[in-house]
Amino acid sequence: MELDPEDISCKSKFMARFKKFADTKHGRTHEIYMATVKRIYAFDVNADQLVFDDVTVGWLRRFDAFMAETSGSRNARNIHLRNIRTVFNDAIDDEITTSYPFRRFKIRP
Repeated sequence: MELDPEDISCKSKFMARFKKFADTKHGRTHEIYMATVKRIYAFDVNADQLVFDDVTVGWLRRFDAFMAETSGSRNARNIHLRNIRTVFNDAIDDEITTSYPFRRFKIRP
């Protein structure tokens, strides 16, 4: 199942696109993407309003700091950050956004 780049319901909304992307995955991979969705909602109760341009380097740093306080494992935090990066890469490939905060935000090993 591929995402339709013309689907207006997930054209600019970050979380709508993220959930639709997660739905293209199966089994444990889908579960991990949905765990990232839960972490984002725990961080930002208004996450449904986010557009890609709202997810900035500052947003990523605050999200990482939030996860460090609520889940100490660097590995777990990196999985969530990589999932976000993957959705950005997919949205860029489909010409949904040109925003890419990971140019200046590095996921530390």
